[in-house]
Amino acid sequence: MQKITLYIGLLLSIGSFTACEEVIEVELNEANPQWVVEGQLDATQGTAEVRVSQTGNYFGEASYLPGEGASVSLTHQDGTRYDLVEQTAGRYAAGNIASTPGDQFTLEVEIEGETIVGQATTQAGVTVDSLSANLQGGFFGQEEGYVVFVNFQEPAESDTYLRFHLTVNGAARNDILLYDDGLTNGAQAAFPLFPLRFKQGDEVEVEAWAVDEASYRYFTSLSEIVGQGVGPGAAAPANPTNNLTGNSLGYFTVFSKSEASLKIE
Repeated sequence: MQKITLYIGLLLSIGSFTACEEVIEVELNEANPQWVVEGQLDATQGTAEVRVSQTGNYFGEASYLPGEGASVSLTHQDGTRYDLVEQTAGRYAAGNIASTPGDQFTLEVEIEGETIVGQATTQAGVTVDSLSANLQGGFFGQEEGYVVFVNFQEPAESDTYLRFHLTVNGAARNDILLYDDGLTNGAQAAFPLFPLRFKQGDEVEVEAWAVDEASYRYFTSLSEIVGQGVGPGAAAPANPTNNLTGNSLGYFTVFSKSEASLKIE
C-alpha cells in the first residue's frame, strides 16, 4: 500500500480548475488506480466543465494522469443531452445549458471501459445583498483584524446549502466555507467568514453557490479531512463522501450563484 497525493480542484469559477487546490493523501495500491471526476454545472451561466483524471503509478514520478479521450455528457431529466467537448487534456466543457430550480441532471463519464455516473439538482439559490466588515480584537492567538460578513435573505420555503468562494485582492483562496439553514431558515442571515481576518484596504469578493444536499455533504466531508491536518506524510482518514458511482473519487454539483464585493475602508 502506497501513499499518493490526490489533487481535488476547488474551483472559484467555471474554467479555473488550477486556480486553487486542496492536497489530500489517499492510501491506494499500484494495482488499483481510481478515476477522479470533478464536475460542475453553473446554472446561472448555463456552462459546464468536468475534469477527468486518474491516480497514477505511485512508484513513479507522477501521481496524476489526465483522463483523455473520455465520452462526457450531461442529461436533463427531460432527456435533453449535452455532450461536453475536450478542451485540453482531461478537461471537458459545454455551454448553453438551460436549467431552472428543481431540474435534475445526470453526469455520465465513459473512459477505458469504465462508466461513472453522478446526479445533482439545480437549486434556487440566494441573492447576496452585501458584504460588511467589523473590526475584531485579537483572541486565541489571532491578531486584530476585520471579520467579513455575507448578508442575504434566507428563503423559508426550501432547505438551503451554500458554499462561499472567496477572492482577496484579486487572488482566489481555497477555503471551504459552508452554510446550511438549520438555525436561520427564513431569516435575514449574516454569515461570518470565520476564522479569516482581513485588513484595511483589502478588496474582498464573495460568490455564494447554492448546491444540493449531496454536494454539500461532499464539501463538508472534504473540509473535515483537510481540517484534520492532512498533508504530506499523512494519510486521509477517509475519502470524501461523493455522489458518483463506479470506481471513482470526486463529485458532481449543479449550482446557482450570487456575488458581492467590498473594499474595507
